[in-house]
Amino acid sequence: TMKEFLEARTEQVDTVVMIDILEHLGKQELFDTLSMVYNALNFSGKLIIHVPNGAGLFGMRIRYGDLTHEICFTPSSIRQVLHALGFKSVQIFEDKPVVHGIKSFVRHVLWRILTLPFRLLLIAETGSIHHILSQNMTVTAKK
Repeated sequence: TMKEFLEARTEQVDTVVMIDILEHLGKQELFDTLSMVYNALNFSGKLIIHVPNGAGLFGMRIRYGDLTHEICFTPSSIRQVLHALGFKSVQIFEDKPVVHGIKSFVRHVLWRILTLPFRLLLIAETGSIHHILSQNMTVTAKK
């Protein structure tokens, strides 16, 4: 199991990738799992996470689109969890369309244009220019 794997590798793992996993855990299981990951990572280890973004424009579509989802995160809440467990250098990235052809280029341009009014509204309300608006987000953290 993942638990046995992580517990057997204290400070031996360079990188742990958790794609679409954490949202399926209860809160205590979330803290226990991330604590095991932290202990398994070596002194310069890195954690890469992909989770639904409850603060995204359509975040609730992902959050409630799967009955097995137990929790949802915002950039603030995932940062809070990771810092509480000792992780450093937490970075959060939007899952915006990546250009790899003509169709994806159009999607990328549309994303930039169509999210602009929402970004401006959030800047006006919060004074912050850093908002993650995609349905999902990618998070990195270091031990």
